[in-house]
Amino acid sequence: MADCLVIRGVDLLDVDAGEVLEGRQLLIANGAVEAVLRAAEPTPDGARVLDLSGLTILPGLIDCHSHLIGDMEFAGGRRFETKRYFDEIDDDPVRPPAEAARLDPPSFVTSPNITQDPSGIPYFDEAIFIQTIRTGRVAGRRPLTRAMLWFEFRKLTDDDLGAIFEFLRSVPPVRHRVNNADPPTYCPRCGRRHGLGELNSP
Repeated sequence: MADCLVIRGVDLLDVDAGEVLEGRQLLIANGAVEAVLRAAEPTPDGARVLDLSGLTILPGLIDCHSHLIGDMEFAGGRRFETKRYFDEIDDDPVRPPAEAARLDPPSFVTSPNITQDPSGIPYFDEAIFIQTIRTGRVAGRRPLTRAMLWFEFRKLTDDDLGAIFEFLRSVPPVRHRVNNADPPTYCPRCGRRHGLGELNSP
């Protein structure tokens, strides 16, 4: 089998079944997932082997901090308390509005909407996306928060960043206004408090 890679020793998140498949091998041929195998199943002779024991593979991502929550996955609204390290604040499901307001930390940032909806980043092209990740500034101007780990993603090649951008373009657009420059208000769309929250519909 040409251009074959076997990733061994991983746990695999099956988002369709909602379960983690432990101790699997992922067979990748010609750049696409060919099969998910149990640990004891044979793999093609001559395949390159990558041992990632102890790690978890998610669809399209490998050990990335991500939340698979339906259409809101890339639509923003996740809140991170501003500390030396950024900790996510809210659990799912989120708190009632009055309680959420009472428990707001003194300083936090909210993840942006990165879908192609007008409330997201429809004006981004691949060049702007790569420039934003490389410089840590949106279109080379407004600084990104370090909560979004752009400084780790900028270590990727332009081809890798281009592939990420193409994936983001394939994500269905979600109407969800999010802004860190405005005071937080309750958002009926995501159930959290963030800038422009009151302008969203459920």
